[in-house]
Amino acid sequence: MTRTRHDWWNDLAKYSKTVAKLQIPIDEPYWDVNTNQPINAYAYNIGGCSDHTKAIARWIDALGANGVPLAQLEKLIIDLTSRNTLDSSFKCKV
Repeated sequence: MTRTRHDWWNDLAKYSKTVAKLQIPIDEPYWDVNTNQPINAYAYNIGGCSDHTKAIARWIDALGANGVPLAQLEKLIIDLTSRNTLDSSFKCKV
């Protein structure tokens, strides 16, 4: 279960050689274990969907293979895993 940025980052690194090369940034919780409520529901939902995680990993590797600098990819992944990038209607539909 993806409850933090580190959880999602490690899942991405399983499927992406590019992500595996990067330093894991500061952790951020997506879920409050005390209240059992989301802190960042969007990251929690998309990070918890293995199909989406695998697709993002393939996308990152493809961008790297096409010459996107590693620093830019790192920023992109940090941004994706640290802020709400989706609307509230997102649910993993697999």
